[in-house]
Amino acid sequence: EVPGLRTYELSVVRRYEQTLAGHLRGRFGADGDGELRAEVIAASVVAAHNNGLRLWLRSGGAGDPEAAVDHALDLVRGVWERPAGPSPALEKPALPAAGRSGITAGPGDNEVIVMVASKGTPMWRVVQQIEAAVGEG
Repeated sequence: EVPGLRTYELSVVRRYEQTLAGHLRGRFGADGDGELRAEVIAASVVAAHNNGLRLWLRSGGAGDPEAAVDHALDLVRGVWERPAGPSPALEKPALPAAGRSGITAGPGDNEVIVMVASKGTPMWRVVQQIEAAVGEG
C-alpha cells in the first residue's frame, strides 16, 4: 500500500460522500432526522460501492464488478428504502450535539478533543472526524 495513494483515496471518498449527502439533504429536508439520514445513507452507498470494487480487485479481476457493486447497493437499498420526504423525528432524544461532527473540543486552547464513535468505526473515519474538528480536513 502506498501512503500517498491511500490519502488521496480517502479524500476522494470523502468528497463523494459529501456530494451525495448534500443531494440527499435537499431531498429529505432538515426536519426530524433528515440530515443524519442523508449522511448515513451517503456513507452506506459509498462503502457498498467501494466494497464491490474491492472484492473484484482482490479476485484479480475475475467476475463481474458491476454485479458485485449492484449486490452491495441492493443491501443498502434494503436497509434504507422507504418513502421519500422529510423523516419523522427520532423517537429517542439525541445526545447533546457537539458540533456537526459529533466532536467537542475543550475550553481555551482546544488541546483536548473528545469524540464518540462506535466500536466498529473504521480508523480512517475517526481520523477524518478529528481532522475536521481541528480544521485540517
